[in-house]
Amino acid sequence: MLSPAEQTDPMGDDFHIVQSTGCILSPGSTLSLVNLLGRGTQGSAYHVRSLDAQEYALKLYHSSTLEKDKTIHSRLKRLVSIGSPSPAFCWALDYLEVVHQGSTFYGYLMRLRKPDYISPAAFLNGACQMDFKPLFTACLDLADSFAQLHLRGLCYKDVSINNFFFNPNTGECSIIDIDNICYDSEYDYSANVLGTPRFMAPEIVQGEAKPSIYTDYHSLAVLIFYLLLRGNPLEGVRESKVKIFDAAAQKYLYGADATYIFDLNESSNRPDPDVHGAVLYMANILPESLMATFDSAFSQGLHDPSRRVPDSKWSIELRRIIDSITHCPSCGQENFSSMSSSDSIRCWECGSDFAPIRIQFQESEYLASPSLSIESDGRSIATVIRHPNDRTILGLRNDTDFVWQATLPDEKTSKVPPGKSIIIGSGIVLDTQTPGATMLKIL
Repeated sequence: MLSPAEQTDPMGDDFHIVQSTGCILSPGSTLSLVNLLGRGTQGSAYHVRSLDAQEYALKLYHSSTLEKDKTIHSRLKRLVSIGSPSPAFCWALDYLEVVHQGSTFYGYLMRLRKPDYISPAAFLNGACQMDFKPLFTACLDLADSFAQLHLRGLCYKDVSINNFFFNPNTGECSIIDIDNICYDSEYDYSANVLGTPRFMAPEIVQGEAKPSIYTDYHSLAVLIFYLLLRGNPLEGVRESKVKIFDAAAQKYLYGADATYIFDLNESSNRPDPDVHGAVLYMANILPESLMATFDSAFSQGLHDPSRRVPDSKWSIELRRIIDSITHCPSCGQENFSSMSSSDSIRCWECGSDFAPIRIQFQESEYLASPSLSIESDGRSIATVIRHPNDRTILGLRNDTDFVWQATLPDEKTSKVPPGKSIIIGSGIVLDTQTPGATMLKIL
């Protein structure tokens, strides 16, 4: 049986629903085909529209996939019943049997990925530049989402750089390919999904274990390392000497002999400066606490699954780092500081020394950095924004419906209407005029 994408006229007919789990569509309804989204080894994905003008993505499996994976029907019906553990997952909303151009196909309905999302490859190859805050937020969204999945006892099996997209401005993620998720206590051997090369845990590479929550921990740590340091934590001088990347080479680099490039006790696989310059550069910029967490993941947990860093610990560390991001007033670059320290820091980009600007609101203090949102009772009060023409200047935008009263250091006053902003500078006091809120002070 061919998938619709493999037939001669995939755009010709609607998809007619024969059977469904009934969560979104009912038998007898139809989906109109808008366009082909993509093809993969398991099947093809389509942009479709329902009769009530709702738009979805529809994944239909190749017949070869169904022949190899005998439990895919029951597994996906169960995922529909369980429901998504996190908004980040492109979860199965409805499992369908459809007829298209006289042939029967099976697949599932999911929400469409937002058009402004990019693949990690677009960031890693330099096609898209990102600030630290959305990049760390993407890592946090991944860690939080997999933590929610694992709390339900579910295993993803194939955490890698190929299975998610994200918004480069906010860091919001969309995790795809949920087909192989199953409970950690079981393993669907017919699916035969072990993971993605370079991301699989050593025990899987060696053929000694199957995917589990603990192997997900390893893959997530590799993924976070990739995003933040632009390289693989196991690819050092040993990798640069490999001439043929075959199965033997993969076992050598990622299996029983795998060695972390910054291992605390073994220096035989340090990064090659001629090949891994980006990793070395980023390792000198990123916070020491982050590098210490990577040490736990790969120096201690690489070959001992029980010592791997769980996603919940990644969430704690990444949140702390996001809160530590501050702004260099000389060059506009993001730096890492500490809320507990009032000391000046030296910008890693331009070398200037500066004291981070803090914003005080109610009982909390925040380090001023682009996209920082200050909230009260779940509603945004103010957002830190960059000046449109000068990245060294930050502004504080009024997100309320009230006109702010600003008192400057020289005691002069000005008004900040809703939607407008004021340039951030030490000594400014802002009366938000908002019921239940208090003053904003820039320290």
